[in-house]
Amino acid sequence: MKIHRLKGQIQNIFIAEYDEKLLLLDGACKSDYKIIYTFITNDLKRKISDLKLSVVTHIHPDHAGAAQFLRKKFNIPVAAFKTIDLWYSGITGKIQHLTDIALAAYVILKSKKKYKSIYYKRKLEANYKLSDGETLPFFSDWKIIHSPGHTSHDICLFNEEHKILYAADLILEINEKFMMPFPVVFPEIMKLTFNKISHFNFNKLYIAHGTAENLENPKLLFEKESELFSGKVPKKFGILKNFIKFSKCARNFEKIYFSEMK
Repeated sequence: MKIHRLKGQIQNIFIAEYDEKLLLLDGACKSDYKIIYTFITNDLKRKISDLKLSVVTHIHPDHAGAAQFLRKKFNIPVAAFKTIDLWYSGITGKIQHLTDIALAAYVILKSKKKYKSIYYKRKLEANYKLSDGETLPFFSDWKIIHSPGHTSHDICLFNEEHKILYAADLILEINEKFMMPFPVVFPEIMKLTFNKISHFNFNKLYIAHGTAENLENPKLLFEKESELFSGKVPKKFGILKNFIKFSKCARNFEKIYFSEMK
C-alpha cells in the first residue's frame, strides 16, 4: 500500500493505492474532483472504477464536496460517521452550512488561487454510516476513530499494519506551527479526543492542512495538547463557535456525549 499526497484547492488530498484498488482518505472540495480524476487516470494509469471508496471525515466544504461529486458522476460510494447528517440540520444548520462555504471561499481568495465553485449539499447521505472502531468497507486494514471536538462527527483513519494515522483537521500546520483547527466547538471533548488518539500506535501522521509525515515522533503532538490549545484563536472563529453551539445538533451532542461517559 502506498499513500499519495496531492494538493487540493484548500487542503491536501490523500489517495491510498493498492494493487487492485484505490481509497480516497477524505472527501476534498467539490472542485478537486478533476485533480483526483486526472491523477488516477493519467498519473497512475488506472481506471476511475479502481477508486472503491471515498471517506468523508467531516461535512465541511474541503472534506465532503468532491466525494459527493465522484459518487454522482462515477457511482463511487461514500463512508462517514453515522451522525454526520445531523450537523447541518435545521435552520441554524442551513445558515452554518452557507457560512462554512463562505469561509472556505475566503481562504481560497486570500491564497490568491483561482476560485472554482465549492458549493455542495449539506446532507451527505453516506452509503456506509460507521461507528467508532469499525473498519472501512473494502479496506479492512483501516478503521475509523470517532474524534469529536472540531465537530460532533469528526473521524480519523488508523491503519494498524502500517502504523499510519490520518488525522484530517484534528491538527493544522500553519506557518510551520502546529495548532488546533478553527473553531474547536467542543474544547473539553477535544481534549478527551487527543488523549484517546495518543493511545494508538502510529509513527506516520497525515493531516489535511500542512505536513506532518516527517515528524520523528508524531504522537507527541497528541500528548502535549495543552500547548496546541494555547494558541490565539481569531475573533471571527470565536464568534462562529458560539453560533454553532446554539444549534440543536451541538447542544444535544454535548449532553449525549457526556451522559454516555458516566
